[in-house]
Amino acid sequence: MSRRRRLLNGSVYLLAIIALVAGYLVVSDILRRHYADSLSALLQSNLQNSERAVERWVDTRTSEVLAHANDPMLLAAVEELMPLKGDIDALLYSDAQRRLRTFFGSFLYLQHVNGYFLIAPDGTSLASSRDGNIGTPNLLLEQPKMFERLLQGETLLTRMTRSDVQLSGSDDIRENVTNFAATPLRNYDGSVVAILALRLFPQQELFQLLNFVESSAHLHTYAFGAQGALLSHVNEIEALEAAGHWQKGRDHLLLEPPGTQSDSALPERMILPVRRALQGSNGSDIHGYTNYAGDKVVGAWHYFEDLGFGIVIEQPYEDAYGLANTFQTLTIVAFSIGLIVVTLIFLWMLEAGKRIDAHRKRLLATMKATRDVNFQVNSDGIIHNVNDALRPVFGLERRSGIGHSVSRFLDLGENELLQLTGSGLRKLANQTQEQVLRCTGIRDDGSMFPIGIRVEPLSTIGKAPVEFLIVAHDYSDIDRRENELREALQRAESGSRTKSSFLSTISHELRSPLISVIAALELLTERASSTEDRNLLDSSQRSAQLLLGIIDDILDFSRMEADKLELSRQPISLEAVQSDVIEMLRWQAWNNDVDLIPYCDPALPLVQADGLRLRQILLNLTSNAIKFSAQMRHPGRVSVAIRARESSTDMLDVTLTVRDNGIGMTQDTMEQIFQPFTQADGSIRRKYGGTGLGLTISDRLIKMMDGHISVMSDPGDGTRFEVKLQLRRAEKLAEPVPSLAGCNILISAADSEVADTLARYARAAGAKVALADDPSVGTQGFDANLLVLQSVGAAEAARLLDSLGPIPVLQIRSNGRELPPAVQGQSTIAMTSLLPADVVNELAALHRGTTAPADSASIPQSRVLLIEDDEMTREITLRMLKQLGIVADAVINGQEGLELWRSGQYALLLSDCHMPIMDGFQMAARIRDEEGERNLPKTPIIAVSADLTMEVERLCVDCEIDEYVPKPLTPAKLRAILQTHIRNGKGQGQLDS
Repeated sequence: MSRRRRLLNGSVYLLAIIALVAGYLVVSDILRRHYADSLSALLQSNLQNSERAVERWVDTRTSEVLAHANDPMLLAAVEELMPLKGDIDALLYSDAQRRLRTFFGSFLYLQHVNGYFLIAPDGTSLASSRDGNIGTPNLLLEQPKMFERLLQGETLLTRMTRSDVQLSGSDDIRENVTNFAATPLRNYDGSVVAILALRLFPQQELFQLLNFVESSAHLHTYAFGAQGALLSHVNEIEALEAAGHWQKGRDHLLLEPPGTQSDSALPERMILPVRRALQGSNGSDIHGYTNYAGDKVVGAWHYFEDLGFGIVIEQPYEDAYGLANTFQTLTIVAFSIGLIVVTLIFLWMLEAGKRIDAHRKRLLATMKATRDVNFQVNSDGIIHNVNDALRPVFGLERRSGIGHSVSRFLDLGENELLQLTGSGLRKLANQTQEQVLRCTGIRDDGSMFPIGIRVEPLSTIGKAPVEFLIVAHDYSDIDRRENELREALQRAESGSRTKSSFLSTISHELRSPLISVIAALELLTERASSTEDRNLLDSSQRSAQLLLGIIDDILDFSRMEADKLELSRQPISLEAVQSDVIEMLRWQAWNNDVDLIPYCDPALPLVQADGLRLRQILLNLTSNAIKFSAQMRHPGRVSVAIRARESSTDMLDVTLTVRDNGIGMTQDTMEQIFQPFTQADGSIRRKYGGTGLGLTISDRLIKMMDGHISVMSDPGDGTRFEVKLQLRRAEKLAEPVPSLAGCNILISAADSEVADTLARYARAAGAKVALADDPSVGTQGFDANLLVLQSVGAAEAARLLDSLGPIPVLQIRSNGRELPPAVQGQSTIAMTSLLPADVVNELAALHRGTTAPADSASIPQSRVLLIEDDEMTREITLRMLKQLGIVADAVINGQEGLELWRSGQYALLLSDCHMPIMDGFQMAARIRDEEGERNLPKTPIIAVSADLTMEVERLCVDCEIDEYVPKPLTPAKLRAILQTHIRNGKGQGQLDS
């Protein structure tokens, strides 16, 4: 650090110390003077309160004696006693004395007065409360001036004096002090004929009124007489008497303690307030003096000349100045802290100076070593230092660049907000903290080249930077490499788009013909007349479905490997997803003699999820469970359950469970089943088939949903897969199920799991349920009005109906099995349909005496428009519609479909998604726009597609398509679509004519 800077820092430190000391002295003086003023005000305030109390007492006693003087009885007594004033005996035995004692008796009894006198103008006591005073000169003659004022007609209180009659057993004036409230008595012409005087006892009245005790501020008050004797009580009396300073029974003079002024005359030995008061000087002393007990105190005093006594208010010096001393201590502490802070700041400044010098040295070394150009500029953008890299980068010697504006070398473009001076440099410093600013460099020969700059503030004044470092890096090589990378990226993206397009095309081209084959086989199956033909078609259909599943698995796996698979979250019903999976697999289960038993929590709300991928997960797990439970020595059984519980107000913890009693797995197998193309061994692939991708795809889909899949299994004991997902509630509400209130249901089921499932569904809908192993037991004490049977023979069913009477019966049949003849006329439901909506709707229909809608329910006569570009699919779909009795027209692209829709004759549109000229999404969007513009009701639009690579469901929602149905479109699916969306021969979008 330079000597000049050290001197500057030392001067600043010295000035700071001087400022602190001066501040300490000024603050201390202000606090001391302010506190002295406050203390003086406190003493004076309390003294004034005492003065007002004395004045009120004087006024009260004066008013009382005046009131007595106006009584005619007193004047009559004076007139009677005045002629007898020379005869003491006559005065003593006069009737007037008796009347006066009666008149003043109550006042004397209550000690409101201590005595009374009627005094003749010459001073003789005509009457008194004490016989010894009658006929003698009155005590008031000792105060001639005051007696003269009374004769002149003035009412007053006399000066306090020692009583002529001892009031206690002590000679101490404190116990015998008295004074009088006196007023003249006038005759009828107004002449003063006598004086009425009431003896008062201040010790019991006035001094108690003044409350001579310590206050909350440690103030205490006492009174003194004209000779400096104590008139009131103080706490130190006993201690001072014991010390010999005062003598008991004698006047207690308020003197300074012995040894203070022992050689002075008595008046000079009086304590300060008494001495000054008797000298005629009322006031206060806040600097401290010694009181009668030898304690240092502060106080204020006042002497009442007319009454012959004074009062003193005192406070111990330590109490008075305790708070001031605290403030003084705090001031010293604050000064000390300030001194420490200033010293620390000074030391910090020294250290900061050293760091700045070191930083500058490092900066200079860095500038010298780096290949980047480092401009040091001021706030105006003028270069005052630059490193040697200026020459190789900009073609100019270092010394030639100093003094020029940095804008000679840097061009920031046309952005007016980016300038190389003042606030522009500050903005650049903030902007380039996170990233380099790309701009143009200008060489000395005028040629331009790409550079990148960063701006850093070097030094500041206050908060504003005044010096900046601009680092400029030549980006010529980087620009060249970026262009090469950009071209490579474009080639890669083009290849990726080509791959995605190929994947979409191959998906559509592979699946569309196969889907058409599956649809044709199902159509032929429904028309086949012989069992042999039907079995042959069923086998062909299963093989086609297996091939379709393999294609889907391979396409999905390739999309996952390319990271092209995304999830689309829409409001879905988990029960509907489960129902779709069960419907797709029920024939596989029946053909393999496997009982497929579903369960879903009743009243499960709609959730936000990708329904297509959830369906795929459940389909893979359930299909595997059926496949590996078949051909066992015991009957195959697969349970598929969906359960949920609330984890928060808008989230559900959902568990999907698939359990079978098949061949099971070893621990080694369980550790590798989620690997692609993996099965237990080659024999499994040969016996059961498959690619080994289903579980891999399911596992990856579950992880994409932030879920978890687990497996538990033992060889020969079956397998249990459990999928845990956390799904958000959808804002849309699920459709309500019918109420079963008032329905008493008796359930007899051979399978306890089936019985428990039925009971849960029925109770959730409001029904009362009874379970019985033997149905006849359930009739006792339970008035059943509906019977549910599962696995009951014909004879037993007939006997049961006879015992219960004619009540509706719902029979649960095993997959594909016929009903017993005894209940052939009752309602039935397959075990694969044990889902809340199906079961409750069937029970509600039986309870109402109706039947639930069947698949064969009639469809209103309507006209449907089919938009499909594949000729085979178009032909098969038209045949399905014709078989259902529906009139249909067909076109090959969305443009033709839009034109025909405008005719207004179609109740429903069935449209493929991918077609030439105009696809199904574009057509649907145009239709919805025109419906809005023309205020038309919406026509139902059903999207049917074989493409699973795109987010079809999301696009359907965006285009307001009513429903998306993945291909293949089977007769059952088509029938359900028409029943759902066509009402009374018209679509929802058709106007009444």
